[in-house]
Amino acid sequence: MTTAIDEFLPALLRMWRELLDQPEAGQDTDFFYAGGSSILAVQLLQRARDTFGLRIPLDALITASTPQLFAERLAALRDTHS
Repeated sequence: MTTAIDEFLPALLRMWRELLDQPEAGQDTDFFYAGGSSILAVQLLQRARDTFGLRIPLDALITASTPQLFAERLAALRDTHS
């Protein structure tokens, strides 16, 4: 069985690292504490929408601001729209 970690986390970690310009960012790196701005948040959401083909609400990153939590949120969104 594929978990949220397997399905979403690798791509999310790449997005976090690229947008924040922090190659060491890990699964528990908070987007906003690590320097993410509202403009970068919109870019991240758009990349995630394009990559995963999901309708992701604007508040998703605010309530799940680490790659780990965001992956879990995406899995929940996927499951409710399947």
